[in-house]
Amino acid sequence: MWIQDYLDQASSYAGDIDMLFVIITAIVGVWFVAVEGLFFYFMIKFREKEGVKAQYLSGTSKKEKQWLT
Repeated sequence: MWIQDYLDQASSYAGDIDMLFVIITAIVGVWFVAVEGLFFYFMIKFREKEGVKAQYLSGTSKKEKQWLT
């Protein structure tokens, strides 16, 4: 049961606005879950490995500057 079933509508557009809110929340929710899933996937995939040191990027070459700025 939806909470709207228990509340009085303030206008004739209230049902449409409530449905729009639900649709927007669902779309944003799907994207949020997808991005969080991708975030945790990358955290697991690129976690620290024993005996491997991080590479230092000085930012002096053109290709490195492109990624650092």
